[in-house]
Amino acid sequence: MSDILDNTIWALNSAQTSVQIPRPSGQFRMILTGDLPASSSDTTSVKCALMQGENMLFRCAADISWQGQSSMADPKHNFKLKLKTEATEDKFSVKLGSWVPTNKIDLKAYGQGPNKNYGNSDRSMVRDTTAGKVWRAIRRASSFPDNMIVPLHAWAYDQVNDNGLRSGALFSTEGFPCALYFGSDFYGLYTFRSTAPNEDYLIDEKNPMHYLLQPQHIHGTGANSWYQFDSSGWAISSPKLKGYDDQDDISKKFPKQFAVINRLFTYFGNVYSGADTLANAEQYINVSSWIDYILFCEVVGSNDAFMNNVMLASWDATSTSGLWHLCAYDLDETFGILFGNTGTSTLNTPEGMGFVSNVNRFTNGIFYDLNQFFAQVIRFRYASLRKIGVISETSLFQMVFETTHLMDPDDVETDNTMWGTNVQAKIGYILNWINRRISWLDQQWGYSG
Repeated sequence: MSDILDNTIWALNSAQTSVQIPRPSGQFRMILTGDLPASSSDTTSVKCALMQGENMLFRCAADISWQGQSSMADPKHNFKLKLKTEATEDKFSVKLGSWVPTNKIDLKAYGQGPNKNYGNSDRSMVRDTTAGKVWRAIRRASSFPDNMIVPLHAWAYDQVNDNGLRSGALFSTEGFPCALYFGSDFYGLYTFRSTAPNEDYLIDEKNPMHYLLQPQHIHGTGANSWYQFDSSGWAISSPKLKGYDDQDDISKKFPKQFAVINRLFTYFGNVYSGADTLANAEQYINVSSWIDYILFCEVVGSNDAFMNNVMLASWDATSTSGLWHLCAYDLDETFGILFGNTGTSTLNTPEGMGFVSNVNRFTNGIFYDLNQFFAQVIRFRYASLRKIGVISETSLFQMVFETTHLMDPDDVETDNTMWGTNVQAKIGYILNWINRRISWLDQQWGYSG
């Protein structure tokens, strides 16, 4: 009888094209077999199994390739997985807790920088996940409907179009510690992380008014900046543009879509020239979203979040109307990680870093203008979040611990031995940085509790 039941369970599991797994209570363990990709242009096929403790959560096949931008040169590579069924190689989707179901997973390495420049890298492997939690906490601490993060009509559209209940949409990324094995050999400690698909922003790429795009190291001023739209500096995820590749010139090939996006940038350009003012910002942007984004970047010290790792989104954009929102993305350069600086640099310190969004236009583009114009609003918002405890040492420490509690100390030590570490990898460094950053912001913005 048990053989019949075992065979039935095996048959059901092998035929499934989706699986729902709980949020982990401990560290994941992923086992890969097959050939790993050998270069940035290489994609290989592997078999994979995800476990927690002795429990098998799922097994499937996957296409695997390197993932990332500047991290491509790191010896410890990020990987992206496109999951497939083992038997037929059909799409295989995973729903982790409340996540939107996905067949794409990133395994984030947070390895050493090029030439073993560990000071550029989050070797703690907790910053990205922690900062994402801070972002969502700040946005959800707004009054209704801003606490929904995106417009109500985006939520309504999602349900009317029967796209599934996406109440767990992240509007950024989330990840959990995961020991990666290649065969029986430990390969390193990674983060099993969501990939920020369109669905996680309630974006329907078939809707011509749904826009989602990310800058690719654009400039603060001049051409290819927030003051002048140049699509060669952006990756457009939505709407779907047939024949489009990331950073293509869309001005002639897709003029309608270019005009929609350019409306916002023309306005910002007019602010820069003095032909318009941010007093009219509510005609173009959801001011609450942009204020919270600036405030968030200041709290976590995200210097990379204005010209590169930010998502620009709209659910009602046309060439004459519509509001644009911001969402967070890729947050490992936070809490004392600043690209190009080692852990001994004063620029990494909470005080030495200063205001990350309020340097000058050349560095921060439109964010400098927003910070100047809405300075009182930002200070008031900070004080309100401090008063209710959303921004506090206690709340941010707990967000750090939610990740570290899951990590196997032996795997952390082995990963450090294999791939190197730095002073910023110490959890004590992060906690100290948070404590001092909040104190510094309290002083700058006059908050006394």
